Amino acid sequence: MKSTCLKHGNSERINLIRAIPIILLLISTVNLSTAQSRHQEATVLAYNVAFSGLGAGIGAVFNKSKSTKWHQAFARGCWQGSIGGLLNYSSKKTLHLISRKQSTFYALPAMILNAASYSIVESAALNRPFMQHWSIDYGLLRIDFSTRNKNDLKLRLLPEAVYASIDAGRHGRFDLETSLLSGNITFKTNLATIPGFDPNLYLVGLSWGRALVYADNITYSNPYYTIAHELVHSYQFREYQIFNTWLYPLSNKVKLPVAKKIFSRYIFFDMPYFWIFYDLEGQKPYPYYYRNFYEFEAERFSTNQHVLVH
Repeated sequence: MKSTCLKHGNSERINLIRAIPIILLLISTVNLSTAQSRHQEATVLAYNVAFSGLGAGIGAVFNKSKSTKWHQAFARGCWQGSIGGLLNYSSKKTLHLISRKQSTFYALPAMILNAASYSIVESAALNRPFMQHWSIDYGLLRIDFSTRNKNDLKLRLLPEAVYASIDAGRHGRFDLETSLLSGNITFKTNLATIPGFDPNLYLVGLSWGRALVYADNITYSNPYYTIAHELVHSYQFREYQIFNTWLYPLSNKVKLPVAKKIFSRYIFFDMPYFWIFYDLEGQKPYPYYYRNFYEFEAERFSTNQHVLVH
């Protein structure tokens, strides 16, 4: 028993040491350049770290072995999830380069950072080894793989991405370049505005979580800014998939072997949890639009500037 506990402790210390350079690098990306921005920057940073840390910590408790104490599982899940939260913050932060540089190329590094972020958070919630299991959502598929086992490669369909692509496609034409660079199915339209989910609200961009459409009309808006803003919503959608890990103990009790095989190998259960919380915040009319926290966060990251919240 003693040797097992010591081995686990040493492993945790090694993981912490490996994580230190990542933490220092990510903290260096925090923008505190102006007094006006400090509070808002601290808010979005704290939210991303706390949400991922707590989400992974709670998931780790739900998925712990019987021999593991709940507070040990929570602490381990929380610190590893918090590192994932820092990465999530950095991935969203990278998106402002799309509008700043007027190039969708920067959606690519942002996508990679975001995939790494969610992989770390999910692994922490499932009590998997630190930084060994990875996943990336790309288009209609979720790709899972492991750095330790080549046989762990899985390609699974994202049902929500199929629905989102069909619905978003009704509003514009397919944007191949942005879709390839961002991993998010993207459409564009020459219309000045796009009808929102609220029939009285017309927008220059709209996200379905797994797909988006934007107004490619520079007379009325900056399409690069709009793409960055809507991609933040896509990242918000994915971070809420952490709730899937909370349901793992229940899914393991399902007695339907065919259904379990389908969802473990071919389909990823990507419930739109995010939209529940978005609707609770409410979609406000201008000039109160950014009272919705998720709109505020998307605006903050896509512009990297102080957001005026009335």
